[in-house]
Amino acid sequence: MTQASETDDLFSDAYRDLLAPYLGVGEPRVEPYPAAREVGEKLVRCLWFDQYFDGDSLRTEDGRKVTVISPGFWNEGSGPDFQNAEIRFEEEAPVRGHVEVHLLASDYGRHQHGGDPAYDSVVLHAVFTNDLGTAYLETAGRRVPQVALDRHLTADLAEVLSALDLELPRAVMPGNTGPCCAALRQRGRDETWIGRFLDLAGDARVLGKARQYADMLAGSTPDQCLYFGLMDALGYKGNRRPFRRLAECVPVTDLRRLLPEDRDLEERIRIAEGILFGAAGLLPGEVEARHWDEETAAYVQALREAWGPVQHEFGERRVERGVWQFGKTRPVNYPTRRVAAAARLTARYAHAGLSRTVIETLERAGGDPQPRRRARAALRNIQDLFLDVAGGYWGSRCRFGARTLASPTRLLGAERTQSMVMNVIIPAMVAVAQDEGNESLERMLHGVYSSLGRMGENSVTRYMQARLFADPGAARRVVTTARRQQGLFQLYHDFCESHENTCERCAFLSLARQETVPC
Repeated sequence: MTQASETDDLFSDAYRDLLAPYLGVGEPRVEPYPAAREVGEKLVRCLWFDQYFDGDSLRTEDGRKVTVISPGFWNEGSGPDFQNAEIRFEEEAPVRGHVEVHLLASDYGRHQHGGDPAYDSVVLHAVFTNDLGTAYLETAGRRVPQVALDRHLTADLAEVLSALDLELPRAVMPGNTGPCCAALRQRGRDETWIGRFLDLAGDARVLGKARQYADMLAGSTPDQCLYFGLMDALGYKGNRRPFRRLAECVPVTDLRRLLPEDRDLEERIRIAEGILFGAAGLLPGEVEARHWDEETAAYVQALREAWGPVQHEFGERRVERGVWQFGKTRPVNYPTRRVAAAARLTARYAHAGLSRTVIETLERAGGDPQPRRRARAALRNIQDLFLDVAGGYWGSRCRFGARTLASPTRLLGAERTQSMVMNVIIPAMVAVAQDEGNESLERMLHGVYSSLGRMGENSVTRYMQARLFADPGAARRVVTTARRQQGLFQLYHDFCESHENTCERCAFLSLARQETVPC
């Protein structure tokens, strides 16, 4: 594989071009259940393993009560998904055997498990949706009971997706390498080759997100696309849905129109906070005021004065207060502080234009003749846009009227800021650059992306490193940037979590086994 510059290249589709000959990677997957399109069969595996459903109501498709004594061991290799589960049907004696999991009941036949003796010990077929409507799975002359988990969820799917850690590989063990690791070693793929391939995979991940923003651009403006993406990122896991709804209720054009350009920044911030807290349904009522300290009472009164004159313009465009999640969230990440951060960002940059501000911030670093230094300076400038969002009431509070923090805390920390740059700013602006044919901007964005240092580990990066590298030291030497970590995510999404693939049908494994890989 030929080497390429890490800072001056445009984003490349080479990853998908290399894999396309092997099982057609790059073709869009048709997801049978739209709301689950981001997780596929992984969702069903997590539901089953974590028993995230109403166990008291769990019934087979023929109406028998199911008691799960043990869900079994999560299997990362070939064969049924869960080994040695223990299940009781009605009042019968418990049975021990394997559980096979699919997004759809029809996937069992589609994946050709019926003729595989490894599946002869399956005692239950757990699916998300029974698209066939049959009570049993007919296989190898047996009738295997089925359960459809979508009938037994305790909350709607969006809430389930927020609550489950879908990125957590449940069976990661040290040295749990995949066949891809052996193939890479057998073909002499060295650390340089793997690192370059992960760079290309990381580019593919950005391009995939950029295409989503390009779709948004077809019916919106660059500022609204960027604003929507930033609001989504501020929601993190538990509050992404209400933050997206808030971005729709209060578009950036409304904020720009309602924020007087001739007022000082602090007054614009207060007006933006009043509008966003009001539309979010988080503005406290009169009853809550009786136990407040003077600072909180004065602050809330200022918010009401900002919201009152304009609330009629939004009519029913409001977020219901009850959808916001405060549980299972660190207090410094409460949605109240995130809404305050959104208000400060828009108050500062709405009139100048969010996308124009980003472009000008990147261009300020353009004078350095050394590409790597220029990219790093641009990255610092972009991060400073967010790290500068601090101060005010929320610098030392987490909820209205809550005790003050021991010391002032930024509304957005360095790690969240880096994540927003990587997952929102870069792909959204790549979409803008490609829409406008601005290669100079795209090159700068690629340089910034390549300059992002390695971020904290999570379950997916640990899992993929264990699958690809027999030596943990090699993983540390190769996966040195956020771009390569994103490459791990791309491989994981395309192959390891895809309900379309198994290791035996993995395009990456097929590529790794080739004697030569043309570039």
